[in-house]
Amino acid sequence: MSNTVGITAFGSYIPWRRFDRREMAKHTSWYQKAAGASGERAWCGWDEDVLTMAVEAARDCLPQPGTRDVSAVLLASTTAPFADRSGAAIVRQAINASGDSLCLDVGGSYRAGTSALLTALRMSAGQGGQTLCVASERVTSEPSSAEELQSGDAAAAFVVGVGDTVIAEYLGSHSIATDFVDHFRPRDSVVNYAWESRWARDEGVLSLAPAAVQEALKQSDLTAADVDRFILPVPMKGAAASVAKKLGIRADAVVAGLDTVVGHCGTAAPLLELAHALEGLLPGQCVVVASFGSGCDALVLRRTQAPLRAPRRGVSGWLARRTTDNTYLKFLAAREMVHLSGGMRAEFDEKQSMPALWRNQSALLSLTGVRDEATGEVVFPPPAGSRPTEDSFSGVFLADHPATVTTLTADRLAYSLDPPTHYGVIDFDGGGRMTAEYCDVEPGTLAVGSTVRMMFRIKTLDGRRGFRSYFWKAAPELDTSTQEEEDG
Repeated sequence: MSNTVGITAFGSYIPWRRFDRREMAKHTSWYQKAAGASGERAWCGWDEDVLTMAVEAARDCLPQPGTRDVSAVLLASTTAPFADRSGAAIVRQAINASGDSLCLDVGGSYRAGTSALLTALRMSAGQGGQTLCVASERVTSEPSSAEELQSGDAAAAFVVGVGDTVIAEYLGSHSIATDFVDHFRPRDSVVNYAWESRWARDEGVLSLAPAAVQEALKQSDLTAADVDRFILPVPMKGAAASVAKKLGIRADAVVAGLDTVVGHCGTAAPLLELAHALEGLLPGQCVVVASFGSGCDALVLRRTQAPLRAPRRGVSGWLARRTTDNTYLKFLAAREMVHLSGGMRAEFDEKQSMPALWRNQSALLSLTGVRDEATGEVVFPPPAGSRPTEDSFSGVFLADHPATVTTLTADRLAYSLDPPTHYGVIDFDGGGRMTAEYCDVEPGTLAVGSTVRMMFRIKTLDGRRGFRSYFWKAAPELDTSTQEEEDG
């Protein structure tokens, strides 16, 4: 077996909703004109956040259950919903990975995504085994700000390991850590305070990034001429090209990026770009990934001869799965920047019972049902007191089973931040039935007999205590090839 260290699998997640930047700019043009607003940005609905996106990216990356033997889960983000609740542990549970996996949350700067990936690579090099690294970001910005237009929501995931299955070999890296403050966010704020972008580009990016990349290439025994893809996603026009020119990297090697179709997604940006690049990287080609934030990380990877284990959907697939939603008030409400009156129906208490969450965590977080070995019947939720591997029951991870809509209701009476609430009964392929809420539904497009896939989402928001509960919802399994033809 080879001792090559690197990436063995990759995946991503981009939310279904897109906001046309020109339309977004119109909503605040009475207050402030936005110059050069173009393209679109991806954005989360009210029931999505850093953790739900991280789970979907990990699922896009990982094979079917039964082989999810990752020894560690690393989650990078600066916008995680909890300051004191492990997001990595929630991701581990939701993807049904081993319960004794090390879980680590990484944050502090937009460089956290590449820092987490570097940590994963070094862990695998030293200890072997597979490590899952996920970066996810849901940036909330001041309305009418440049950051609001530039940003986007997304996540990317990688499995790092050792051996013949490595598709991108880790050659070298270099990190520069320094307190260069181009933006910051106090603990009691949900929005960033940003400094002037030209200063950040000239004094920060153009100074720190070349030094980090040059040293990473030196450690890898490569030169600028060997770089086939150069990734440096920063929300400053022309910065990546300027760094490449300064280093002598070919202009055609600079990755254009996803800013015009997704937006700059913080810690997830460099890893999302890397996941996109790996979809088309040829054996022998080298990619340099750099990220900026309180310094700079630079990693050098080379595509191996190993067969590519393609993600389930990948960046290209998520880009095709889309809808345009330019409702600015809905956008602000989903990010809790405005409070909408829900009337009396919204006044019920959403307090989560922690003992109930603990007792039912397998059903709630990983959607695990049970199969009666005597009859073959799959039951969800599991009968009270049933124990998989005991009492003639075996666990069934239903999250990866396609399902069919059996009944469907669109309800405008129950309170929802995104009415109507769609729900009904679904039947899983292979057995099992449950009542589920549907998500990512265009009104009138879902019908009895439609195929749906399960997606990890926020179930309830406890506004009084700041707690959020997670569960699984059913989303239409869209035919993205047809959708691409319609969009074109």
